[in-house]
Amino acid sequence: MNSILPPVDIDSTTSDTWETSPEPDPKKLTPKESAFVELIRHGVINYRFQSLPHFALHINVNPSEDPHSSGEILARNFMMRIRFQNYVQKVCITCRLRYRKNKGTKEVQAWEGESWMSLQESLGRHFPATKANITENSMRDWWASNGSTFNWSGLPTETKENILQYCLCQPHGYGDFYYSRQGYRRSHSRAPGPREVVEQFGEWAGLLQVSAEVRRLSLQILFRGTWIWSTGLIINSYTHGQLLNSILRLSGYYQIFNTNSIPNSNDQTAVAHARQYLQFPRIYRELDNYATFMHGIRKIYLQFSFRDTLHFFKVSVGGFNRYRPAGFMTCDVFERLPHLNSICLALPTERMHKASYEPDPQLFHETDPCPRTLHRCIYERAAEELAWCKEVVLQFCMDIDEHERFNELHAAAKSALKFTDEELEELWKECDGGVPVDPASDPITGTKFEATKEIPEDKMADSQIEHFFPPKCRCPKNCRQAFPYAGRYHAR
Repeated sequence: MNSILPPVDIDSTTSDTWETSPEPDPKKLTPKESAFVELIRHGVINYRFQSLPHFALHINVNPSEDPHSSGEILARNFMMRIRFQNYVQKVCITCRLRYRKNKGTKEVQAWEGESWMSLQESLGRHFPATKANITENSMRDWWASNGSTFNWSGLPTETKENILQYCLCQPHGYGDFYYSRQGYRRSHSRAPGPREVVEQFGEWAGLLQVSAEVRRLSLQILFRGTWIWSTGLIINSYTHGQLLNSILRLSGYYQIFNTNSIPNSNDQTAVAHARQYLQFPRIYRELDNYATFMHGIRKIYLQFSFRDTLHFFKVSVGGFNRYRPAGFMTCDVFERLPHLNSICLALPTERMHKASYEPDPQLFHETDPCPRTLHRCIYERAAEELAWCKEVVLQFCMDIDEHERFNELHAAAKSALKFTDEELEELWKECDGGVPVDPASDPITGTKFEATKEIPEDKMADSQIEHFFPPKCRCPKNCRQAFPYAGRYHAR
């Protein structure tokens, strides 16, 4: 793209005409282009400065004759062939200076077949704004060259959000290869800080550091979901440790939506309030100004191993809960995600190993393993623990009957709830903020997401545990044959 030249005052007088010099000075014309070519270039610049699409046309001016000629160029019959071109097309147009009352004006005319028209009309015919390819560099150069300022603060909030969404969706106009390469970089790179949030912004992560208002609007778009992210902030976890690291990492960064969102370390009351909301956001809803990125999660995808999934949903059948490691993060962590409204649970599909994780009991029978029984232990407990969640999707069931059985169990658990989230929200509003905050109270006992181990009423003997584990297959269709097709029952 040609460099944008500053406006040149061809005539220092206020009149719209100039006086022709009978003997032009060659020293003034030789170092620079002729005044006529400069006038055409400035006409192109004025045409491009009409709007951003016009600016993105990148029209280049190439005279067919010597632009440094020192001859008389202001004669009434003077004409010059000019080649206008950009990355797409090239047009040769005969141009002349418009005369009025035998005096040359500053207006350039172009010959279009049968008549003369202004240069602006001719450029609009050959280089319409609809053919412009607007890129990030074009927008940046547009605001850097036109000398204008953008009144961001004067825009309505809805318009600001639309502008930010346009930035976040990255409409470069590039091909599929570019976006596939960008997706590869995102999936194989590690962004600094809360990568689960930063990676969603891609090259526009700097929006989080522009101002408090831009940061708030950008995070709200990411958290609640829009036409870019329809479900909001999603956490994909394929191991238990990956989910734990994501939760702990996101809980260390405040959203900073309001003033005083970061507690002062010297203010013990503020520190206690921040820790109270971190642990019990559903109870202390009036302390949401201390919300972290963790509290903005809307959807979680889980696909753990058999062992981790059984421990995560606190399965106690056969006394399995006795083998849960100390400090193991369970599904109780969902109580700390006040905006979580969708959970996708993928049942384990790992290979059926005969070996067990010490000191856990063996999960698979040596000759007749039964993953269907283990799946039932998981989703029966999950249907009960996730009764509060609006949407729970179960994947990789053994067959469609298992999937329908889970839906029935989850619907029954929902109907058995005393209060739904909507009813609790209404009750909280009716009570003018719910539970009053006691600045002196600090119910925090630790920073880890530890679940209280469930002690069964009647402790099972080791012989009873060994009797249940490993479960032996007694299904009508052998699980060893059906397990490789788990989740494919719709296609059979």
